[in-house]
Amino acid sequence: MARKNSTLGHDWSEYFLAEYAGVNPANGEPLWYDAEGNIVNSYSAALRLMTGKSSTPKYFGGFRNTFTYKGIDLTALFSFSVGAYIYDNFAFVYESNGAFMSENQKRSQLDRWQKPGDIAQFPKRLNGTDLRSGAVDTGDLQDGSYIRLRNVQLGYTLPVNLVSKAKLKSLRVYVMGTNLLTFSEFDGLDPEQLINGVDSFTYPNPRTISFGVNLGL
Repeated sequence: MARKNSTLGHDWSEYFLAEYAGVNPANGEPLWYDAEGNIVNSYSAALRLMTGKSSTPKYFGGFRNTFTYKGIDLTALFSFSVGAYIYDNFAFVYESNGAFMSENQKRSQLDRWQKPGDIAQFPKRLNGTDLRSGAVDTGDLQDGSYIRLRNVQLGYTLPVNLVSKAKLKSLRVYVMGTNLLTFSEFDGLDPEQLINGVDSFTYPNPRTISFGVNLGL
C-alpha cells in the first residue's frame, strides 16, 4: 500500500515512496533512484523519500450551463480536479511483476522484459519472495486529474394549450444521465477517489441513464 509521512514543510498527503527508475535493458531488473540520485537495483525502505506529489488536488470545482429554446431545455454539470496523484493499488496487484503469482495479470504485462536488449515498460517476472517484485514505488503513482460530465439533462415542456386538455397545469418529460463522460490520463478504474488517493479496488462511480416526468397539477 502507498505510504505517506507527515513531514514539516510538506503537504500532509504527500506520498513517501521509492522513486522508480525503469527497467535495465541488459538483464530486465527493476531500477530505483537512491537519495543521491544514483540508479540502484536493490530495493529497501531506505529508498523511500518525499515525492513532491500529493493526493490533494491543486484545483477543483465545477461549472453548470443551462440552455433553453422554446419548450426544450438542456442542463449540463461538469466537475474537475487538477494536480492530485493516485496510487493505483489495482495495478500494484495486477501488474505485479511476479509478486502475486496466483492473480491474473493485465494485458500491459505483455510489454515486459524477456531478453537482453528489450526496451520494456515492465521488468522481468520475479518470484514473489523477491523484494524487488511488487515493490511499493512511484511506478504505480499516476496523475489523477480529470474533467467529468457529472450530470446532463434534456427536457421538453409541452405547450400549455395541450396539457390543459388533460386538466394539467404543466407537463415536462426528460432524460437524465450521470457520469456519462470522463476525460483523464489515469488508466485505473476511476480517477475520482477518496482523499487518501489510493485506488484500492473501489467500485467506480456508476454511469446511469434515467427518464422522468414532471407534472403540474
